[in-house]
Parts: sequence; structure tokens; C-alpha cells
Amino acid sequence: MNRAVFLDRDGVINEFLYEVDGNILSPANLNQLKILKNVKKGILRLKEMGFKIIVISNQPGVKFGYLSQERLEEINDYLKKELGIDEIYCCLHHPKYDGVCECRKPKIGLLEQAKKDLDIDLSGSYMVGDNLSDIKTGINANVKKTFRIGTLRADILELQHVKEIFPDYTLPDLLEVSKKIGELEEKI
Repeated sequence: MNRAVFLDRDGVINEFLYEVDGNILSPANLNQLKILKNVKKGILRLKEMGFKIIVISNQPGVKFGYLSQERLEEINDYLKKELGIDEIYCCLHHPKYDGVCECRKPKIGLLEQAKKDLDIDLSGSYMVGDNLSDIKTGINANVKKTFRIGTLRADILELQHVKEIFPDYTLPDLLEVSKKIGELEEKI
């Protein structure tokens, strides 16, 4: 079986957009897509270790009409080609409009689909995200370790305790995550 590093997209691979009214949005086209620092280096290191790189992303902007299906596919194709990502799985649902689905994180439907499609061993894989729903997804799927990209802030630590969702590691970027995974893999 293959091992994977599952990555959230927005906030891990690329920047979010902040609108004037304070709304946080995903890029809706390639012109808005800005890859974060050290992402390409981190992915390259992970691929050199033999991991499949799989993006797992909630993208309800398609449902809202903010993002077209064609533009989402264009962004995904670009990320695969530019960064060497093996596959991208997106949940286009939103509970407000669609009710509960099995693919929206923190549910593990997208990871299960990747497992089936790419013969992935979830227990030997890792989950990387920028928010607690990503971490909860990894926990729900029984991955080896979870990583939160970002800084340790008091408000995030408090939220982790309230929700009882704790990443195994919090690191500043994907390159640092790749280094830590390298250390963990050496111990095996």
C-alpha cells in the first residue's frame, strides 16, 4: 500500500483572500492563487520520502456561486502540475444548503476515496491542515500524526482545549512539516 501526506489547500498550500468586508474566501481563479512560502520545497521533500501528496479540501464556493466548477478544476490542474500533487479531492457541499454529507471535513469520505483510488494506508499517512477541522479529520481517519500549520496563539490553544482537538505538532510551514515527518520516519 502507498502512504500519503494529506494536505488541506487554503492556508496550507495557498493564501486565503480577505475581502474588504472581512470575509475570508478561497481563490476563485488562477490570478488570485498565491502559493505560500516553502510549499514547493516541502512537497518535494515529502515526495522524495516516497509519500503520495493528496489535497483534501472543502470548497463550498462552487455551491455559493463564488467559484465555478471550471475555475476550480483549472486551479486544481495548475496545483498538480506546478507542485507535483498526486491528486486533489474536494467537497463542494455546505451543510446550510445540502445537509450533512460524508465528504465534508471533519468527516473522512475524501480520505476514504483516496484510500480506495490510490491504495493508501491511512495508518501510515499524515494529515496537515491549518484549522481544527483538518486535525479532527486526521484523528477520525486514524492517521499516524496530525500537523497544524500556523503559530501557537492563546486563542487557538484555548479553542483546542474547548473542542478537545489537539494536533500532534504545530509548525510554521510545509517545509518544517516535511522535516519533522523525515525525523519521525527515521525512528521507524
